[in-house]
Amino acid sequence: MNRIHAGFLVAAAGLLAAAPPASAEGGWLDNEPRKVPLEKVLADPNGYKDVPFILTLQYQERRAIFNPYYTPFMPDRHINFTAWPDTAELWDREQYLKPYPFFFLARSDSFADNLTSMASRTRITVQATVRAVFKGEPWIEVSRVRLESGTVSTDTIRTMLHGLKAAAEGGHNRALGAYRDALLTEPGAGASGAIWCHIARSHWSRHEMKVARDALDRSLAFAPEFGPALELQKTLEEAANREIPASVPAPVPSKRVDDRPLRPEGGVLNPPGPVKAPTPRPAPAPAPEPSPAPAPVKSTPSPAPVPDPAPALTPASLPTLYPAPAPAPAPTPTPSPTTAPTSASTPAPTPAPTPAPTPAPTPAPTPAPAPAPTRAATPPVPAPAPAPAPAPRPTPAPEPAPKPEAKPDPKPAPEPEPEPLPPIPKKRPSPPR
Repeated sequence: MNRIHAGFLVAAAGLLAAAPPASAEGGWLDNEPRKVPLEKVLADPNGYKDVPFILTLQYQERRAIFNPYYTPFMPDRHINFTAWPDTAELWDREQYLKPYPFFFLARSDSFADNLTSMASRTRITVQATVRAVFKGEPWIEVSRVRLESGTVSTDTIRTMLHGLKAAAEGGHNRALGAYRDALLTEPGAGASGAIWCHIARSHWSRHEMKVARDALDRSLAFAPEFGPALELQKTLEEAANREIPASVPAPVPSKRVDDRPLRPEGGVLNPPGPVKAPTPRPAPAPAPEPSPAPAPVKSTPSPAPVPDPAPALTPASLPTLYPAPAPAPAPTPTPSPTTAPTSASTPAPTPAPTPAPTPAPTPAPTPAPAPAPTRAATPPVPAPAPAPAPAPRPTPAPEPAPKPEAKPDPKPAPEPEPEPLPPIPKKRPSPPR
């Protein structure tokens, strides 16, 4: 019985050892590690716990970060160092200041002595395994370290900074030149993929879609898992789907004589006949040159009529309100009676000569009332000057515009004259007694 249980346990242990880890991407075996970008491991550390994989890093420096209580790494057994991902853009300040600090190499490893004297930004390939996850950060054990060719040098960083500044200012030609100069410094596979991604983005900004796709393909060839390149590829595909190709019209088939419709009686609607030579069309007559537009005629407004000056007032023209009184007629003398003589002896007195009767003076005619002075006519309001006519548009044969006749404004009707006041009668003086 014990032998049966022992055999069962051995078989179960073999199956578990041969089964691929469920958490590893792709389901590879423990003895077949695959290359994985560091960004994926940091995004899902528990999925890669106790699973070996391959990392390509850019070494920075040694440090001493340990936590023996929660992790299996001890200061006397391991060497701690920091590193950047292979695709890190070290010309970007934010990425340069954030290397990953939790890498540990056993002191007994053959590469431990070289790690101390290795220069910064040196590219290395290691076999790594996540041994612990503390506060969401994987603590990675490193083994089998191997040096890689290519390094992001100071010239690479300086040239890329010039290119990024030119691209931000809109000088994509200068930016493309700086990017190609950075590629000549041999920065390595990861940095080259990042630079080709910038080249593709500059061509896309210039609407050079074909060249942008070629540059993006080179970027993904250097770094298949580079995040910015994958996002740009998705953007280019969406832009290509939005493009509407121009429709090509289908060729119109020529109509043969046999296919023409027939009349009901069987005759051909359009029987074939001799081909007539095309009648040459007369050459179009040259268009007449437009004559210059006549200058607009300015209508001179007629001067307003000058009213007659008001007549001067004289004493004769003033109305006679109070006429002068007529002179009274002179009194007619009454002849005294002749007395008869009293006696004959008394000589008769010589009669006094009878004075001739004085004719009565003819009364002076009463002067007729002078007519009231005519009120001066109100001067007419001058008519406003007509607005100048707009310039006529140029026509092939313009006709001269008739000269507008200025018509004087008719005078307003004169107001009726006021009736003169009747004279006030004055009492005549009584004749003397």
